Amino acid sequence: NKDYYFWAVAPICEIASDDVRKKFYEELLETNHTLYGAAFTKYDKWIYIKTIRELRGMDVDEMFNLITRVGNYADMY
Repeated sequence: NKDYYFWAVAPICEIASDDVRKKFYEELLETNHTLYGAAFTKYDKWIYIKTIRELRGMDVDEMFNLITRVGNYADMY
């Protein structure tokens, strides 16, 4: 039995040069602590805001809320 997942992802920014990375990552981790149901992630040279949930049992309202949450956070950051 295979599990399927729903992702909502938005690009935030390209990662800055090495001299500011430590402070940048520290700030992202601290901000993650304040987010609800989403988090900053890193893939390749980009930072994204992402939420993920098992697809089983999801309804249209929940899907809309996840997409909206990621979009709102992306606009904020």
